[in-house]
Amino acid sequence: MNLIYAALAMALVTAVMQANLDKAGVGRIEATQPTALSNLRVMLAIPLTLLSNLGVLVVTVWSFLVLPWLPTLGVVAAAFVVFSLVWGFFVATIRRSDSWPAFVAIGIPLVFALRILCAASVVFLIVRYVQGGAL
Repeated sequence: MNLIYAALAMALVTAVMQANLDKAGVGRIEATQPTALSNLRVMLAIPLTLLSNLGVLVVTVWSFLVLPWLPTLGVVAAAFVVFSLVWGFFVATIRRSDSWPAFVAIGIPLVFALRILCAASVVFLIVRYVQGGAL
């Protein structure tokens, strides 16, 4: 059961990080120069983005139906609300420092890795829920 909550937290945390970085303009694969490699990255990013964005919404809502609601609410509140504040403060601090260009330079691999982690967490949760609810 703790693994389910950890996967839910991982999905939410990585989704929050992706959304915040995207809003800041960091890690946008589609903004790169059109080459064969960047086109491949865009083609890989489309299903990952769809799975991670829509998937995290689905598993979060579904978690309230198959898991005890109070611990689920605690995980969602901690991973979404509290982590959003911490991550937002971190990004705002970095954005106002001299480290911002270096952070932007690693943006594409960072966002791609976050999408993979989020998608993997979502797939894990979907499989676990289909196999037997919250087992």
